[in-house]
Amino acid sequence: MQIKTVAQKTALPVAITVFAAAAPFVLAGGGMAGNSAVVTTMAHSQIVVGDRMAAVGDFAAARQIYDVAATMIRSQGQVPIEAARRIANAYYYEGHYRSAVETLDRLAEEAALAGDQVAECLALSDAARMAKLGDAELNSELRLNRVRQLISAPTFPAELRDEIKADLFEDLTVFSPHLGT
Repeated sequence: MQIKTVAQKTALPVAITVFAAAAPFVLAGGGMAGNSAVVTTMAHSQIVVGDRMAAVGDFAAARQIYDVAATMIRSQGQVPIEAARRIANAYYYEGHYRSAVETLDRLAEEAALAGDQVAECLALSDAARMAKLGDAELNSELRLNRVRQLISAPTFPAELRDEIKADLFEDLTVFSPHLGT
């Protein structure tokens, strides 16, 4: 009975590790990297596996798996919004606010370069909140000023403007809608 329990507890992490380690090699060989649908599906499956690891509290493994998904998404010329925000959230739940802020700052930079105002805004607002948690008031205020600029731009989606303003200025919870689903 104990052997079966040990096997069940170790089988999932071992399978996840093998899948996460093999994914980049699969992409590099035989033309699969050119198939965007395959890469998107693989990246999504990596995020699901990462979510499972985060759900059981193995945030380090979750971050590694999310990083694989981010690499896959970048290989398609896209900004890895979902994967990067999950990496930051894993750091956040461990109390590593500085690492979370750095991850979100990199995401904001990538989003800005890609012209994605919404992703930049969300990353910066999350980074500002986490910077406050880590006692970086000045850096937090600089990020909030950029968020204010973004949400006041005429090109920013009006339907998100009020929601972000409310989340930004009323509380310090992390705005992570993907965690609610």
